[in-house]
Amino acid sequence: MKLVLVLCNASRSQEIMKVLESHGATGYTEVPMVLGAGATGKHMDGRAWPGRGCMLSTLMESDKVGGG
Repeated sequence: MKLVLVLCNASRSQEIMKVLESHGATGYTEVPMVLGAGATGKHMDGRAWPGRGCMLSTLMESDKVGGG
C-alpha cells in the first residue's frame, strides 16, 4: 500500500477524486481548505490573495501508483 497525497485547487477536488477512484481508490480523506503559497502564487482565501487549496489523501495498492 502507498499513501497518495494530492494538493489541488479546491474547485477541482471532485474531478481529482473521480480520477483516483478510476484508478482503484476506494476511500479517501479530504481537507477542504488548505492555505499556502507555491508555484502558482499565494492562496489565502482573502481579497489580497484569493483562492484556496484542498488536500486529498488515499491509500492505494502499490502497483496502481507510479514512482519509487
